[in-house]
Parts: sequence; structure tokens; C-alpha cells
Amino acid sequence: PDLAIFSHITYNCGDVFPVGAWDAILQTHQPNCVIVLDIAHSIGQCPLPFPAGDILLGSTHKWLCGPWELGFTWLRQSRRHLLPELFLTDSPLDSETTTGGYELSGGQHFAKYIHLQQTLTLLWDLGPDVIYKRTQALASYFAKGCLKLLTEKPLITLEETTSSMLLLRFHGVDPYPVYRQLNDQSVHVKCIKGDYGPTHTLNLLRIGIPFYETKQRLDRTLEIFAQALSTVE
Repeated sequence: PDLAIFSHITYNCGDVFPVGAWDAILQTHQPNCVIVLDIAHSIGQCPLPFPAGDILLGSTHKWLCGPWELGFTWLRQSRRHLLPELFLTDSPLDSETTTGGYELSGGQHFAKYIHLQQTLTLLWDLGPDVIYKRTQALASYFAKGCLKLLTEKPLITLEETTSSMLLLRFHGVDPYPVYRQLNDQSVHVKCIKGDYGPTHTLNLLRIGIPFYETKQRLDRTLEIFAQALSTVE
């Protein structure tokens, strides 16, 4: 193939894919193939899969507690010629940098970049390994509390994933009313529904617990979960 696009961590079920191994296979057998990695759920949750990938795309608001509407692009130097530059004027604002052609010109909300700088400073000060251990520990803590809520709820099961995400799987029950109740109380999870035929359906609430959360806030969240789940019979 000329182009291969992989997710490092899937958005729906939190699976961590072996993108490093896939990258090595393609580099060996299809060296001209451009490999794009989606790391939207990786950055701020776990170490990034460097040196895999030619182009890595991520966002700032999911796990980083960063600003909305901003994202990242890592581009391997040897592949830079494949991406057209973005400037809309005759030349980039700063012609002395290698990335000047990718900088947007015109009026922007520069406060977002201050927020972004603070976010990245915290990320690098803590380090990806520390952040990963903390997200894993918080997810484990929340999972234990959640399991206690499900002892008499046979239609709902909790699944831990290979990432730091948790899944509440609803069997024959619509998860959306529970999602609405949680959302109304400022508990934000992802409701994922899909019908892929008679043997495979998705009725999930996906729970992501970022590194900056606390056990005190998780205890309060479990109380809200208990109220919302009490309506499921």
C-alpha cells in the first residue's frame, strides 16, 4: 500500500495496538508506504509509540486537560516533502525555521497557546511513565468501586482494557439514559452504540480517567454512578 493509517489506542474499546510491530513490517516489505498513526488517546495517557510512524496526529483536550480546538502533528523529517505547506500568503511568517510553512497566519486565539504550553510543561515535568502508572492506578481504583455497584446488575458488566479506559457493557439495555443522567451531573463519559449484525452489537459507556483526577473526585463520581445505575432493571 502507499498509505497505512492505524490507531494506537482505539476510541471505542480502548485496545492498544502493536503499531511498532506493524511499522517494522511495513518498513521491511513496503518501505515507501507512508504510515499515519492516530495518537489522540495516547498522549496524556501512556508513552507515545516513537519511533513508529511517519506522521502522528493527536489532540490536546482528551487526556491532557489541554485547550479545545488544538492538536499535534509529528512528521518524520524524511517524509516532510509529502505534506503541502499550510501558509496562505506568499511565504511563511518565519522562513528560518523548518516548520515555518505549517504555521497559520492571521488572527488567532493566542491564549490557547499559553494554555497549551502549561499543559505540555506539566506533561514533560511528570513524564509519560509516571502519568501512565497514575492513570492505571486511578482506573483500577474506580473499577473496584464500580464493581461493587454492579453486584446486583446482571445486565451491566465492567471490562478493563489494555489501556487505562474502562468499559461498562450493557446487555440488552440502552445505555443512553444512564449517559444522560451522568452528563446532567457533569460526569462526562462516552456513549458508544453500534449494530454490526445479529452477533455483534455495541452498547457501551466508555470511561476515561485522566492523570490529573483525584480519588476524592472519583468517590463522588461513584456516588453519581450509583444513582444513575439504580434506574437499570
